This record gives sequence, structure tokens and C-alpha cells, in this order.
Amino acid sequence: MTAQSEYAVSTYALMELPLQEAVDALLEGPWNAIEVMCEGPHGELLDWPAERLARLRDAGKARGISWSLHAPITGLNPAAREAGEAQAAAVALGRTLDVAERLDARYIVLHPGVAESEATDRAEAGHREALAVRVADMLKRALEASGDSRVAIGLENVPPYPGLLGTDVEFLVRVAELTSSPRVGVVFDTGHAHMLGGGSLPGGFAAGAAPSDRPAPKRQRGEKATSISGLARAPYRCRRLSGCCAPAMQAPGRLRCAACRMRRCRRHGWMSG
Repeated sequence: MTAQSEYAVSTYALMELPLQEAVDALLEGPWNAIEVMCEGPHGELLDWPAERLARLRDAGKARGISWSLHAPITGLNPAAREAGEAQAAAVALGRTLDVAERLDARYIVLHPGVAESEATDRAEAGHREALAVRVADMLKRALEASGDSRVAIGLENVPPYPGLLGTDVEFLVRVAELTSSPRVGVVFDTGHAHMLGGGSLPGGFAAGAAPSDRPAPKRQRGEKATSISGLARAPYRCRRLSGCCAPAMQAPGRLRCAACRMRRCRRHGWMSG
């Protein structure tokens, strides 16, 4: 068993391959979990019939591999205000949760969405609360529709691109608070955060109880280091970060190097779990 067996991997690493080929290749690797990135060509997972999903679930179980899903980005905007766009997002989110349930996945990863141009201006003027409420309302409806499912939703911090919500952790935490469900938490992507620059962990992660890779019932917060940003070091003094680590990069040859660097972080006490 190699050192990589401690880590998860995403089909994003093999996005150039058809989904079936990508998962077949990753299933033969020494990973303990696989995330299916339901975007681009790999978004076809959401159209797979129940029988095919069952085969994928069983293939993972046979190898001791668990599944997670990254919800679509295109066409799934939890912050959508226009009725048609919001309905399409709700359908996509519901389907993602359903597929995750069929795969016995513990959680899905979700971006909090994009604010329309006029809403972006209002957000800068201090009106982000309405956006957070809008996202939380969609999550509440999705959770209610999923019944007694235990699949969690991890709100992920995103790169600092124009209009994207969730570049700051505070917004994600606020959405989780408004949703008020043990099934909603925060997934921390160090690669995305790395793009913000700076030398300290973003607000909301710098203090408090040591996080885990699953949403915590009381704090509605779960944090997971999903990337070590290529071969660079993450510029965060995060000695209390814990959880599972999933290198998320498109160069499979760099995965072993990333795994070695994460082991070094654990050895020095910078990361646990």
C-alpha cells in the first residue's frame, strides 16, 4: 500500500477522459475516496440510470473506496434570483443529492453561486445578507425534499473571480447558520484560498474548535483541505486544520508529490486527521 492511500482524488485529475474511463482508472489506484466532479464531460454521472450507479457504488465498496460528488457549477446557481434559473438550480441540486445517496456518498461539495451584476454592487454596499438568505432557502428546500437522507452539503470557498460568492469564509458560515442543519457545513479548499494571497488563514478558520471533514451538528461547520495548490506551499498558518485531503489538480503526475507534502504537514503538526 503506497503513501497515497491516505488520500482522496477527484475525477478532475482525469477530466480529459470520458467519465467511465476516468473512474475505472482511479479505482485501480491506491485512493481511499473518489470525488466525481459533475461538471463538463463528467456531468454525465447525473444522467446515469440507477443500475449503472449501483455498479459504480459496488465497485467502490469492493475496493474500500467511498464516493463524494462535486455538484455542477454551470447551471447550478443557488443564489439565482430569476425564477427559471432558480428552478433549474434546484433541480440540479436535488439530482446531485439523489445520485450521492445512491452511491452511499457522505457529502456533496457545492459552490454558493454567482451574484447578478446589480446584486454584486449591492453586496459591496453591505447587502450580502439577502444573498445568503437566498442561498440558504434553496438549501433548506433541497434538504427537505431529500427526506431522511444523511448526505451532507459542503459549501466550498471559491477562487476570487468577479461575481462569485464564497471567496470569503464568512459568507459560507453565514449561509450554514441560516440553513441551521447538521447536514450543511463548510469545505475549505486551500488551493482556492491560495489565490487570495496573504499570510494567514481567512477569518472564520483562524479560531475555534478543531474542524473535521464533515459538518458539525452544533456549529454547522466542517472543513476539509481539498488541495495543496499544485506544488506550492499553502500560505496559511493552519495548525488546527483537520479532516481528509483530496488533491484536486489536473496533472496526475503531481499527485504523489502533493501527497508527500501533505504527509510532511502532518509530520510537523500542521495538519491532522
